[in-house]
Amino acid sequence: DLAHTAGQLDSAQTAFEESLRIRLALAENKPDDLERQRAVSVSHERIGDVLRERGAAADALVAYNKSQAIAEDLVRRDPNDTDLKRDLSISYAKIGNALNDQESWPAALASYQQALAVARELAASDPGNTDWQRDLAVCLEKVAGVLDVQGNVSDALRNYQDSLAIADRLAKLDPGNSDWQRDLSITFSEIGMLETKQRHFEGSRKAF
Repeated sequence: DLAHTAGQLDSAQTAFEESLRIRLALAENKPDDLERQRAVSVSHERIGDVLRERGAAADALVAYNKSQAIAEDLVRRDPNDTDLKRDLSISYAKIGNALNDQESWPAALASYQQALAVARELAASDPGNTDWQRDLAVCLEKVAGVLDVQGNVSDALRNYQDSLAIADRLAKLDPGNSDWQRDLSITFSEIGMLETKQRHFEGSRKAF
């Protein structure tokens, strides 16, 4: 992970691939061990992240799909494990990111909507879980972004406004949390730009 953070993509990819090799062997020895299977999924996801950072969106998509297939299987095997469900939501979103990079808008939207469905379920199950609430806000923004590109400004705006409501609650909950304040600022800006497109100048001035 440190190599990845430093931008040393070659060494990061090599490390993640070696980790995957070991984790695959461990998982094969104990196929009923969900944690070992989950570790394999995480390794595929990390390789996908490096490939995407390299600009190899198609190769990243292959890795993300492998991660997602495992994540989906794990949720089927233990549908009450919320950590596994969150993994699945993130996996769908990563696939959406790679498809978005390739400008495959309908497929990207479908993946983001799958991520959103899981995130919405988790957030509804525990409104006090701020991580899950933020996940939901992020998924709403991802869906909105693709809808905007597709020219569906009204639905994009609705999703951004739903995200804004969550971001606003979180920001008020902890005014000292700079990440949540930044989320709120970004969402206001996105809404302002969309309303400008629609020539809703009054709404735009309010958002900015």
